[in-house]
Amino acid sequence: GDAAFVLIAGDLAWNDRPGLWWTFFDEGRSLLASKVIMPAAGNHDTPGVDSSADTATFERLFPLDSSSGSPTHYRFGYGNAQLLALFRSQPKP
Repeated sequence: GDAAFVLIAGDLAWNDRPGLWWTFFDEGRSLLASKVIMPAAGNHDTPGVDSSADTATFERLFPLDSSSGSPTHYRFGYGNAQLLALFRSQPKP
C-alpha cells in the first residue's frame, strides 16, 4: 500500500494479440489506478510467441522517456538508487 511505484519486469501480456493487452489492463485495474507503473518490455510483449524487435504496441501503451535514444530503454532515479530498464529482442534462428 505504501509503495512509491511498481516495477514490472516484462511479459505484461502473454502475446501482442488483440485482447491480451486488455486482459493485463483489466486484471491490473486497481493497481494501475493507484500506483505509478515502471514497465520493461518483455519477449512476450511483442508479436508472436518468441522475441521480436517490434515493440510498437508496448511503445504506444507506455510512452516512456526516450531520451536514451530507445523507447524501450530508460533509467530513473529514486532516492539513492538508479534503475535501468532494457529490452533485447532475439532473432529467430
